[in-house]
Amino acid sequence: MRMKRYYATSIPEALNQVRKDLGRDAIIVDQRRVRRGPWWNILGRRYWEITAAADDNSYSSLSPFVQIEQRVQKVESWLQEFSRNTAAARKAAEADRWREVLEKADLNSSLIDRVLSSLPEGYRNSQPPEVIWEQLVEQLAGLFAPGSGMQPSSKVLSFVGPTGVGKTTTLAKLAALMAVYHRKRVALITTDTYRIGAVEQLRTYAEILGVPLEVANSPGQLRQQVSAHQDKDYIFIDTAGRPSRNAMMIQEVAGFTKGVGSSETYLVLSCGTKTEDLFRIVKDFRPTQYRKLIFTKLDETESLGNIANIGASTGLPIAYITTGQRVPDDIEAAQPRRLAELIVGVQQHA
Repeated sequence: MRMKRYYATSIPEALNQVRKDLGRDAIIVDQRRVRRGPWWNILGRRYWEITAAADDNSYSSLSPFVQIEQRVQKVESWLQEFSRNTAAARKAAEADRWREVLEKADLNSSLIDRVLSSLPEGYRNSQPPEVIWEQLVEQLAGLFAPGSGMQPSSKVLSFVGPTGVGKTTTLAKLAALMAVYHRKRVALITTDTYRIGAVEQLRTYAEILGVPLEVANSPGQLRQQVSAHQDKDYIFIDTAGRPSRNAMMIQEVAGFTKGVGSSETYLVLSCGTKTEDLFRIVKDFRPTQYRKLIFTKLDETESLGNIANIGASTGLPIAYITTGQRVPDDIEAAQPRRLAELIVGVQQHA
């Protein structure tokens, strides 16, 4: 295949040059207006630049029928190549569409690649949107460890986490569910004697529920109070919120949680926190020996991908999610499929 450029003041003149040089079978590849002349002449004369190509193989020695057959074959080859390119472009566009959905949810790029690569081949073949949504939800749900929900492995439940994530409100919701709906005997203990109004807030909940509240000022006192309430079905321990960067304060919280023996400790995280900050919090609170996660404030953000980012990274079960301030209504046991539906917004996109 030969390719050359030609310059002329008009298109007919340029085409004549192409035919004389390359023959009547030449193909026009590109045409545009350009200026030609010395580089200092910015107002140089404008020309038509024609780029043409011609096959090196000549048809002139072949019979007319053979020439037609070969040209038809060449056209078919061009059409097949065009069809392949179009199909590839369509598949790429579909992949970009679902990638955009996951990016909007703030999933990590590595998780997005993992989810899309694990989708069945059918997702690339223009399946109905509802079918692809179902496949997407299944793959996302597979990122999460099964949640335990309302079946804790210990009667002593401790709640740790940064300030402002809603630990006390979450504890009150769970305590209310156990005491009112499941008819369990419940006791509340708080070690948060730092935050103004913290004890009074929990005392109000305790009085409404008709359950005892204890205040522990030291790990030793906490052990005594837990021992005194061994007749209860569940003992809920509230701890002071601590900034994750303060290792000394977190060690202080860890002293309380480790001192009560077989406590099931939950790390409470807010969905409104950036993913990179959540990773840091998860790392910094390891001394508290938490084994499960709770995500709060789902109603305060539109991007819930950080739940998957943290859940898949830690491999820890997400026990509960909260969706508002109402006690005890705005809380539910976290199930992998439910989390996946919330992340991609199935109801929103249905």
